[in-house]
Amino acid sequence: MMPSRIDIEAAELRPQNRALFERAQRRGDTMAGADLDDVLNGCEIFEIYADGVLVAAYAVDQRECGGKRNVMCVAAAGAAGFDLTAVLGAALESHAGPGGRAEFFTRRGGLVEKAAAKHGYKVAGVLLRKDFD
Repeated sequence: MMPSRIDIEAAELRPQNRALFERAQRRGDTMAGADLDDVLNGCEIFEIYADGVLVAAYAVDQRECGGKRNVMCVAAAGAAGFDLTAVLGAALESHAGPGGRAEFFTRRGGLVEKAAAKHGYKVAGVLLRKDFD
């Protein structure tokens, strides 16, 4: 059930949103293996409230690329039972503005399918990684 009111507010990293990010990190959603503080360094953090209750948080890195406003969602996390993708797509579009673009990385195949089918995202490449120990 969708809440009657959704609010998005700029925030600092604090225990309440950190707990959401850490939960997503433990699940390996987007930040697996990375230090949370390193991932969020230099990013803008936003909190999503449903009927006045904190239900999600996300962090974006915003910059101009090729004459377009590029919004990269580097971390996002929601409380159980809250459909973050239903709200986050519109939030990122608002950050990017007309002519801009939004991007995110995920290891979750189901999220890729949902973002493409319901929100118009497309796979823009494949990330390859090699660790040098």
